[in-house]
Amino acid sequence: MVDNKEEDKDFFMTYRVGVKTPAFNADDPQLWFAQLEGQFVLSNITTDNTKFYYVLAQLEPQHSAQVRDLIVNPPSTGRYEKLKAELIKRLSASQERKIKQLLMHEELGDRKPTQFLRHLQQLAGPTVPTDFIRSIWCSRLPANLQTIVTMQANSSLEEVAELVDRINDIVPVTAQVAATSMPVPGQVASSQPATSQQSSAIEALTQTVAELSRKLEVMSSQLRHRSSRSRSGGRFNQNRHRSQSRTRDNRYCYYHSRFGDKARRCTEPCAYNKKALNHQGSH
Repeated sequence: MVDNKEEDKDFFMTYRVGVKTPAFNADDPQLWFAQLEGQFVLSNITTDNTKFYYVLAQLEPQHSAQVRDLIVNPPSTGRYEKLKAELIKRLSASQERKIKQLLMHEELGDRKPTQFLRHLQQLAGPTVPTDFIRSIWCSRLPANLQTIVTMQANSSLEEVAELVDRINDIVPVTAQVAATSMPVPGQVASSQPATSQQSSAIEALTQTVAELSRKLEVMSSQLRHRSSRSRSGGRFNQNRHRSQSRTRDNRYCYYHSRFGDKARRCTEPCAYNKKALNHQGSH
């Protein structure tokens, strides 16, 4: 049995404070109910009946039709919670349908790459792996941005998205579209001349790609130089030491260089015997 005193209290509080009911969001009813319940808290609305009829007042005819059975024959208790559960259940798209939409229908459009990524993540939900989202998101980007994403394989998806956003700001989508529409060598060019906006966009894209290529080449050259120095440094010092040793020992023959006074043989030219004679003469 409904407590009339509680309903009167709710009515008084609603009249005094006012419930700012958000417009019903059929695309995300769960979010809408969360917003509505925040207003219930602010307005001190607590009774089941008041909440129930507040929801009904916000439903469009097509949405009311989804829960007609509950409106015509409402349960005696727990009306609001039952209505909330059924609206979320019947209006929310299934996870399988969201993934199919993700795969088959979603395109970048005029959104920023980061905005498009967040949209895909929302459609996919928390159960879809990040690598899968990354692959779908990348495949929907223009070709030059796909190259950037591929080169950043070790960076997080959020970091890559911010990088792609910055590049996309430098090279607008119009430039990317214009570049993809450029005639391939051997094909007959369109009779319609390119507009000045398209020409500027193509030039901007060309300059950006050239700058990226130049930076990559510089980085590659630096890496190769460092690698070459690290490999050859030890060998150079070792060979230099050996060369100096050979220079000093070239005054003597092989046997005296190796065995000194213990050598039993000598081959010319060799200065070892002359050194010994000079030493004896000095005495």
